[in-house]
Amino acid sequence: MGLLNKYTYLSPKDTREAAQIDAAARKQALHALILDTFDEDMFTADEMAAEIGEDVLSVRPRMTELFRKGRIVKTPLRRANKSGKKATVWARA
Repeated sequence: MGLLNKYTYLSPKDTREAAQIDAAARKQALHALILDTFDEDMFTADEMAAEIGEDVLSVRPRMTELFRKGRIVKTPLRRANKSGKKATVWARA
């Protein structure tokens, strides 16, 4: 009975909504961090991930979102990423 008093049960809907709010907040925070970092230089997505200490799989979609919003632009430069393939170098718009 002690556990029932200590913890509030969240329905699947409540849990899903809480996760969506957390994900949206994290996305906004990453957008801001990426834009602030672009004030210093130009980066590929892999370079940006290393610079801000985030996983590249979290950074790549955020860079695409920022590009679609017109906040960053593609440069004519391309640099090798970790896989050795040429990647777009991005800059702040």
